[in-house]
Amino acid sequence: MHILDDAQNPMNTVEEILNAQGWDFERLNEDEILLQVSGDNGNYDLQFTWQESVSALQMSIKTDIQYSQYQYSDAASVISAINSKMWLGHFEISQDQLCPTFRYACFMRGMTSFNGADYLADIMEVALLSCEKHYAQLYAVLEKEDDASSHVFGEENYNLAYLATAGNA
Repeated sequence: MHILDDAQNPMNTVEEILNAQGWDFERLNEDEILLQVSGDNGNYDLQFTWQESVSALQMSIKTDIQYSQYQYSDAASVISAINSKMWLGHFEISQDQLCPTFRYACFMRGMTSFNGADYLADIMEVALLSCEKHYAQLYAVLEKEDDASSHVFGEENYNLAYLATAGNA
């Protein structure tokens, strides 16, 4: 059995990768998989969605960070600054959910059993590493005082939050 038996739908390959990681997941239908993963910094809800009409796979990773409405503007500013430095995927926040989510979509046309699994595994790894890398900046918005008129995230504060850290507290 090849890992990409169904070249039209890569969800079986996603399942194989998730099983290899030992992660529990739920396959809602042939085009959608959900799971939760714990990282070093936070917990993440992953969703994989296959869009056959354009041969694309979308991966969404919702963080466990929940903002209040008054934090939306600061969160959007931080996300914009993060996205300006990203080379793969992007973070977004909607006003109705107020939870930062990483998204990445990739075209799967032309993937074979030889390169499809490695390609998807690499995308998953980079996406989760991006969430872990930027978690501190996204979380720092929560540390803001409970005052809608206080804007804690100027350029200096963003750059401070963006510094790489070593070790764990």
